[in-house]
Amino acid sequence: MGGLTLWHWLIAILVLVFISASLGDALNKRRNREKLYPASDPTRIVLASLVINGFLFRRLILTRKGNPFQALAPEPGLDMPLILAACRDIETRARWLAWAVVAATLVTAIVAEPAGLVLLVIGLLTLRGIARFHDATQFRRNRYDAEAQRQRYLPKGVATTEEAVPVSCSGVADPFLGLGINLGSWNLSFDTTRGARGRDVPPERLEALEVELAMTRAVGRLQLAGATLGERLFVSGVDARGVAGLQGSSYARPASSVSVEVAAAYRNVSSARGRLYRTITIVDWGGEVVLTYAFRCVPRGAALAVEVVKLALPPIANSYRGIDEMRYLGVWGAIKWFSVSLTLIPLDVIGAFASAAAQLPGGALRLTGSDERRERREVIASPAYNYGATWSLRQHISANTYPNWFQKIDAAQHFRIIEEQIFAALVDLLESHGIDSTAISAQANVLQTTNISVTAARDVTLQGVAIGAGAQAGAGPALGRPALRKAA
Repeated sequence: MGGLTLWHWLIAILVLVFISASLGDALNKRRNREKLYPASDPTRIVLASLVINGFLFRRLILTRKGNPFQALAPEPGLDMPLILAACRDIETRARWLAWAVVAATLVTAIVAEPAGLVLLVIGLLTLRGIARFHDATQFRRNRYDAEAQRQRYLPKGVATTEEAVPVSCSGVADPFLGLGINLGSWNLSFDTTRGARGRDVPPERLEALEVELAMTRAVGRLQLAGATLGERLFVSGVDARGVAGLQGSSYARPASSVSVEVAAAYRNVSSARGRLYRTITIVDWGGEVVLTYAFRCVPRGAALAVEVVKLALPPIANSYRGIDEMRYLGVWGAIKWFSVSLTLIPLDVIGAFASAAAQLPGGALRLTGSDERRERREVIASPAYNYGATWSLRQHISANTYPNWFQKIDAAQHFRIIEEQIFAALVDLLESHGIDSTAISAQANVLQTTNISVTAARDVTLQGVAIGAGAQAGAGPALGRPALRKAA
């Protein structure tokens, strides 16, 4: 043993790599099959990914959500308080382990004894085994207990705000950040002073609020499963200071909600500071498919204009579903896991050093408080400081397509049903007030015939906007926008 050199260890590692590769070819009979996953709770998948995807994924979340002055994007279907608490807890323990591995590696290198190297390998294998057979398995579908996880990471619970209107404070050009891919929008307008044909008396006065309420009631009568009707205020991050009740001070993160009275100031108006939309949110497939139908009505002189935006969050991408790929290991599976783990030990050591090195600058900034002080100076120096959210975890982990036909067709049908009901409600409302509805009927007919196209290539094309790797936007009298891809 005393004559072993670095070259001997490198050769042994290469041999193990070849053995692992051949075992993988022999054992993985299903690798040519298309990967399909059952619908599942997105929070469970993210919690499992905190362990399986490692420190890079955890640091991404903590870095993007760590600015104390920056708003948090809405994360439909995700229990963000639980995810953030678990992420901090797991990362804290992982940092201590990284330093322990660094110290053990340095001691082994200094002592230069084979016994020390053996102990280091055993220790790293033990850490891998704990992560694989304990930390990750609690998030298996048959073992996951959401309430137990909340008790573990959030023993004090989370305060809730009653009778509040949620706020999206965006720091990017897209005000709908966090609600998914924008599938397009449409606008209808009608002159409220033009009476219906054959009617001698002038039309009755129609307010924008009446239009919104009629649209809301029409959708409510559908009683769609998983649908929630509400309102959401959309604010630009550079205008957050001007919205009453959104911030306690200039050094506070914008709140995730405001009072009903504050939100009412932005209803049925086209303010440059904020706009209030009524929303229909449909959560389907266990939270993996989230559809948002946002609309509002505003007066434009003697006319009323109706604006609609359709947003969709596709299911979780396959790269974050490692927990559902974990199988119960038999004898050969255990041998394969052991051999693969041995070949990855050098990467574990490198990863520990990288994790420890990455902690040094951030840790120094946190200890001295200079990171927050620097951000405070930016708040003071910039009257147009951007408090808005710039990243969404739910959008980041979303796939760019629907994994099966059923999810795709359900999304298309939901939008179609809502559209039909809203168009009918608008026509009925105009006719009940004696207002000419021929123009809006013609506009609605164009929108309905060029609205949604579903193909067998797992994509949805809506008003010229395509979702899916093989999707193509259809030319037509709608928006005619190019194919949309998920932002990086």
